[in-house]
Amino acid sequence: MPEPSASPTAVFDSHGLGSPGIWGIARIPVGEGGAEGTAPGLCRALRQLGGVYTAFGSFLNWRADLLDAAHVAALRHLHEVTSHIPAVSAPDVASVIRRELGAAGDELALNMQALPLWSTLTRTAYVSARGSQPVIVQVARPPVSDAEFAAFEKGLRAVGSPDLAAITTPAVRAEFREWLRNGESLDRERAFLDVLGRHQGETLAGYPLPIPELSTSAVLCWPEVQGRSAAELLRQGNAETAALIAAAFLEQLYSLSMVDGDPDLEALIVDGDNRLHFRRLSNPISVLPGTINTGIKYVSAVMEGNASLSGQTLIRLMISHPPLDLDARLIDEFSGIEPELKINMWFPPSAGAFESNWRALARLPLIRPLFLDCLHRNLIAVGYWNADAVRAGAPARDAIAEAQWPVVSRLLRTRFDLLMNRETAKEWAVATGLLAFGGVRSMNRIMEEMRENDLTIGVDVTPPPQPQPTGNLVWFAVLLAGLLLILLLCFRWAGAAPEPWATALKGVAVFTLAGLFWVVSKMG
Repeated sequence: MPEPSASPTAVFDSHGLGSPGIWGIARIPVGEGGAEGTAPGLCRALRQLGGVYTAFGSFLNWRADLLDAAHVAALRHLHEVTSHIPAVSAPDVASVIRRELGAAGDELALNMQALPLWSTLTRTAYVSARGSQPVIVQVARPPVSDAEFAAFEKGLRAVGSPDLAAITTPAVRAEFREWLRNGESLDRERAFLDVLGRHQGETLAGYPLPIPELSTSAVLCWPEVQGRSAAELLRQGNAETAALIAAAFLEQLYSLSMVDGDPDLEALIVDGDNRLHFRRLSNPISVLPGTINTGIKYVSAVMEGNASLSGQTLIRLMISHPPLDLDARLIDEFSGIEPELKINMWFPPSAGAFESNWRALARLPLIRPLFLDCLHRNLIAVGYWNADAVRAGAPARDAIAEAQWPVVSRLLRTRFDLLMNRETAKEWAVATGLLAFGGVRSMNRIMEEMRENDLTIGVDVTPPPQPQPTGNLVWFAVLLAGLLLILLLCFRWAGAAPEPWATALKGVAVFTLAGLFWVVSKMG
């Protein structure tokens, strides 16, 4: 909790984060040595000030576009900061439950445990019971007032350390306000969970399923899922857990039109069927449907190592029709970014690529959508969690690269009707993780050139196409149906089959896709 007499300026100064002195030399932290830098001091200052400053610390977690590796590493222990947020007391929560649910809330209030399950600036949750079933009861805190936020912004201006200049800019403060407001509404959270609940069992990861008769605009209640802590599994060297988390984050973008704006490793568990579950989803961020295909192509291009396509798609995630030179400027920034050294740590190549792209993008004077920053942050978090498992003894496996195929294959299995449309088939095929295979890289480049109208213009002297006989169309339709069936069967079994059958099935899927392109072109 913040000290009543401590002003933000005094707190930041005491931890060596204030403005340089009159000689341009940063002040030495009071009672501390300055050798350890500003990273630990930032965590301590946020913990001491509490309130909105603590939420700002959560917002800064994994922000490699704003902070260097030392600060990212220090903020990884943010749960030690958030644990200092006082919870809404159990009697107060019981009072809210009874007021909102009437007689139905009496049982929940009586069975509520004494200690909170979690407490953040926007939420407090307790474990209770409905009959013999353990449930989680969550209430929202009052929103942060404009006056509180104005006081926070004023206090943040006391941070004068050059190492932290990026976190105090107007653009970052505006994004933090958007992020904070996005997570305040319990109604909005319930709307997302209700939609996810309609697809229960269809997603790779599980999400809270609100109990309708025990949930209102002020209270959310859902069954508690039992499982092993993802954090503990990673500490034990379980690299598969990192792949499960990566798959969940990619699936959110690819299939659910959302990004988790505030993921917490401590809130992730793995059940007995090896399925990942989110114990809470307090800050989901919407993604416009029109940008999802571009997002898939961006992730796939990064996996493939295609810098040109990565730059094009990354710019188009922000601007629908960017100036012609903007792609080239971003590519120049890509080439000027050196991968940041992680001391005594193996770091997965895919996460390192996303980190470098994000840092390059931050050099351009562009307003980035919140979902894009949160997507990069989540993937970089997976990279660190992946590295934790490797450091604990797991073999070096790139969790994000591993997760791409299961997510894409499930997406295409459940949305195979998209392939019946010629243009959509081209768009999705370019975007899929199949492009990681060297055999279809040339197809990727050709399709992108066709889509962007980059092919050389020539004179076509061929005669106009003649109408195809009806019999040919029927034959092509039957062939198309057969190829689709083969493709879906490959997607169904490639992820579960042992080697070498898995590789063989993936190869068949590649050739089947090529056949689909040929058939669709003939039918067109």
